[in-house]
Amino acid sequence: DGSGRMGDQQMARSCGSRHLRSADLQRRGELTAALDDCEIDSIVHAAAVTATTEEVERDSTSTIVEVNVGGTTEALDAASAHCCRRFM
Repeated sequence: DGSGRMGDQQMARSCGSRHLRSADLQRRGELTAALDDCEIDSIVHAAAVTATTEEVERDSTSTIVEVNVGGTTEALDAASAHCCRRFM
């Protein structure tokens, strides 16, 4: 799709018995919905946006905060909603 995100089937093949889901953390509830059909033991959250230059930091501050803080909050909410034992 050109987004750079791997599809669920491609990710599942690359991780053996692990079941991976992807979601846009900027869309409230999307991750929780993506996990609804799963029994969740662990969530590994590695999504982040970083500023590569001072200009990017200045011009994209709200996006950086939204993704990094809001995305982490969204992932923690999904972990809580699914009684996840581990959050990394």
